[in-house]
Amino acid sequence: MKPEITPVQLDSKRIGLFLRTLNDAEFIYLRHTTEFVDSLKRLMRDNPEMTKPEICNKFNVSPKRYHDFTTGCYNYDLLHVAILNAWGVQTFCKKQAESQKPK
Repeated sequence: MKPEITPVQLDSKRIGLFLRTLNDAEFIYLRHTTEFVDSLKRLMRDNPEMTKPEICNKFNVSPKRYHDFTTGCYNYDLLHVAILNAWGVQTFCKKQAESQKPK
């Protein structure tokens, strides 16, 4: 069965105007933030057993700020980055171990 594709409305002119207003530091900050959120969402997808409370506990984030944390509306610090990287390594090692099991 083919997945249903939902059309997306994208205003590239509006995005372009926004990007033009950013200075170099703001652009770098935006890039790091979007990369963090992308990695976080990928790990959440790869670890569906992780619940919202578990993610909040892992990253020491208030449940009230969960949505902000998972969408980029949050001031991440190096501890968040380190936790995300460690979780990524754990996920990779788990996948590798599972792929090495005899079938």
